[in-house]
Amino acid sequence: MTKNGACRILLAVYATSSVGIAAVLALGLPGTGDLSGTTSGHILSAAILALAFGAARAVRDPWESRVVVQVIIAFTAMATVMIAAHAVAHSHGGPDRAWVLVPLSLACPLLFAVFYPTPSGDGAGEEEP
Repeated sequence: MTKNGACRILLAVYATSSVGIAAVLALGLPGTGDLSGTTSGHILSAAILALAFGAARAVRDPWESRVVVQVIIAFTAMATVMIAAHAVAHSHGGPDRAWVLVPLSLACPLLFAVFYPTPSGDGAGEEEP
């Protein structure tokens, strides 16, 4: 499997899990804590859905959609840093609702490892048969 093929799989998984996470936030299902039914929760849900849409579109040709992949990497990296900072600064003993973004946080190092660097001749930007 080429890096392009692996990136396609990761983007498809990212899009699918993003839709699931956004649905949990938008519907205020148990486990969303203070985000349930808030404007912030709805805005976060919309942002995650937008990233899911971008990831789903990038599945077709990740290298052509590299700006979308870079935005996904940047978002997940920043979300990971913010979750970690919040966990360290606000360890209050109760359950932390930041777990909702943890699956997306796992995508950052995986996408980065698969997408960068792309040596020439690795199949990046080429259509697979």
